[in-house]
Amino acid sequence: MALERGYRVDFCEPDTSWKFDPLELERRNKHGVPQEKIAQMLDRFSFPISVDIVMSSQEPPHVNQRHRTEPQTTRKYQH
Repeated sequence: MALERGYRVDFCEPDTSWKFDPLELERRNKHGVPQEKIAQMLDRFSFPISVDIVMSSQEPPHVNQRHRTEPQTTRKYQH
């Protein structure tokens, strides 16, 4: 969807020793996400990630349906 709208997509992954440590991630996050929830998210994370995996992905069913009814803007941004 980003490419269709003229965006350039960059993939960035943290390069820290604690990026997969739920206890440390809980301590450092500013959103109040508990360790158990972080562990669940890590369990769903695909290793390794690749451009092919991302390009063949689909929008999750839980995404807010409001986005589909909003009119599309004509402005395109490219970074």
